[in-house]
Amino acid sequence: MTNAQKIESFLALGIALAVSSAAAAAPPRPDLTVDLAAPAVTAAGADIGPQIRLIVKNVGRAVAPGTENHPTGYMVDLTLGRDAAVPPGFRTFSPNFVEDVLLKGGRVSRTADLAPGAFRQYAVGAVIPADTPPGDYFLCATVDPGGAVPEMNEGNNTTCRRLRIQPRLNVGPQEDIPFKAK
Repeated sequence: MTNAQKIESFLALGIALAVSSAAAAAPPRPDLTVDLAAPAVTAAGADIGPQIRLIVKNVGRAVAPGTENHPTGYMVDLTLGRDAAVPPGFRTFSPNFVEDVLLKGGRVSRTADLAPGAFRQYAVGAVIPADTPPGDYFLCATVDPGGAVPEMNEGNNTTCRRLRIQPRLNVGPQEDIPFKAK
């Protein structure tokens, strides 16, 4: 081995050790994930909130601060879109369908601290905008959409489920149909 190769090898080892030491010295962080169970089919205008199960987990190594005890704790947004790609940041509510719309009642803003390994189920509203065209959509839950909590992995904060929106049946009084009692 030449002297140049020895120096290169030594430098590479030193860099690897420095990176390893920095990683070992990094403070433990929380890591928030979200599980979502929802109906597969609904209609525009329906409130599917009572049928949704939303669970936030901390799979990290430090407490994840919630908003009950910290002004900058995590929140959860429930959105509707045509694909499973949810842009970063808080979503905006609209009574009309727009891509990645925050559903009515779809923000959990009062959240609890989560110890490492802990989880919490949250009730959430989820009114599908009445003007949503029939078709296939994704219902997505994003924990910490505002990025308030520094985490081990920021890329695992969204979970999506397919949701088919069926045409809404407008069945009202049928006064034009005669009824004869027998």
